[in-house]
Amino acid sequence: MEGKSIALGLHFTQSCSSAVVDEATGNSEAVHYSPGSSPNVPVIDDIKGPQTNTRVVRKIKYQAKLFAVRVLKLAELDGSSGSGVPVSCHPRMTTSQEAALPTPRSCPQQYEKDSLQELRTIGKQVAVLIVLSYTYGDVMVYRKLTPDPRQDTWYLMRSPLPTIITCFLYVAAVTWCIPHYMSTRKPVSGLRTSMMAYNAFQVVFSAWIFWESGVAGWFGDYSLVCQRCDFSDNTEAVRVFFALHKKNEHISLLHVCHHAIMPVCMWYGIRYYSGGHTTLAFLLNSFVHTVMYLYYLLAAMGPRVRPFLWWKKYLTTLQMVQFTAILIHNFLALFVECPVPSSLIAWVSGVSLLFFVLFADFYIKTYRKRGKH
Repeated sequence: MEGKSIALGLHFTQSCSSAVVDEATGNSEAVHYSPGSSPNVPVIDDIKGPQTNTRVVRKIKYQAKLFAVRVLKLAELDGSSGSGVPVSCHPRMTTSQEAALPTPRSCPQQYEKDSLQELRTIGKQVAVLIVLSYTYGDVMVYRKLTPDPRQDTWYLMRSPLPTIITCFLYVAAVTWCIPHYMSTRKPVSGLRTSMMAYNAFQVVFSAWIFWESGVAGWFGDYSLVCQRCDFSDNTEAVRVFFALHKKNEHISLLHVCHHAIMPVCMWYGIRYYSGGHTTLAFLLNSFVHTVMYLYYLLAAMGPRVRPFLWWKKYLTTLQMVQFTAILIHNFLALFVECPVPSSLIAWVSGVSLLFFVLFADFYIKTYRKRGKH
């Protein structure tokens, strides 16, 4: 707007006001902008006063520029409330308003403290799930089923305790030890090459498990309705054995739970029923992991590749489809005469349902709520 300068007030109230001064005539107008209203439609109250001299106009311009500089400085701090106090630390900010805002970098100490507390809570929850998994395996599987004699000479298959201890150590490391150690240190740099190598290995390894699981029976004569385990020493039956084997916000309940309780479940599954009906979960899961680690590999290559990773949310959908298929497949064995132990079917079904709920919760929080905002 030519010939006019906007003088911004230095104090914010519920409605921001500014004075519009016509430099040609010297007439002043008070303009009030209500919060949420369009700045293009001001409410103007005429001020029929004397002409404003040039000195006043210059002073108003200077104050406007000074205020603009202060606003820009505050804008550089994410989550600033306009009072110099971070929004997440502001005493008048409600929980819902705080949850809708991005992670505040203007109060890192409080955020670090909350993050570590959340991780400790996740660790306790997963520790309880490990204990429950071990208890179920000991009561419903160990005491009722006969172990596979072909594994008697395997050191780690003699007892579930080494696996359980390893799971507890993993939970303690990722939810307490490492975050606490890194809380006072800078993030480790130069990990991209290691991440790419690890993800590339996982792609090949998961694809190999998928192929071996399929060739061992699911690509051949295995029945989708009911498939008993073959405990003999023939080639196809033994083949299954060798086929089955600092950003804190990324350490979620889903992530830790998946890596902590699955080894316990897998130990009992392999030790007491290492083939047959329940191994379809291995086939589907290895295929999903092949696609998942391929995504991680591409994402680790940098910003140039990330625009092509639009299919991220469909990967989460694939996870949920996987667990739905496993649930349906296990329920089929309940409606026919099937020698597969019901305790194992119930266990695999319960774990699949748990992960379906966790992935669905992740999908809603990551994609649905983000789309609304």
